[in-house]
Amino acid sequence: MDWYNFGTEEDPDIQWRDGSDDQSKSGVWNWFKGLFGKNEKVKSLGSTVVVFDGKLNEKLGDKFINGNGAITATVTVFGSGGANDITKYTALTMSSNPKSYGQIADGQYVARHQQMTTSIYGADPNVWTFRVYTTTGSTKIPALNGVNNSNGKSYLTGFLFIELIGGG
Repeated sequence: MDWYNFGTEEDPDIQWRDGSDDQSKSGVWNWFKGLFGKNEKVKSLGSTVVVFDGKLNEKLGDKFINGNGAITATVTVFGSGGANDITKYTALTMSSNPKSYGQIADGQYVARHQQMTTSIYGADPNVWTFRVYTTTGSTKIPALNGVNNSNGKSYLTGFLFIELIGGG
């Protein structure tokens, strides 16, 4: 019972498969793409998938995420409950200071829950943090436009976290 992307990374078509067939049980879905296409193997994305659709010019509006003048991203959570467990959120995906801090390049990443001992939000139990990895398990995350603004390298590394506020 997992989510699969039958589209491309640029134009995803994420669909739930309930595991009632042999292809879902193996974690690989054989899919015939297009009338004259070829048979492709589509691997499972996992039981929960989060898609960030951000903008380079994101900003708060009137000091609030949904305030007047806000430019925000959309975060879609494809939950483990299947096709009826899809929720969209308003969010900011860019750093508070993109000129000084590195930004993550577009792509597919793995996030695992790892609670921080400290956060700018304190010890609030409603703040969840997730450690981010590449799909190969590396903590060297490619930088947007190939440059990490904080140090000039082509990647971000160390403790790279996504913080969800008010979640749980």
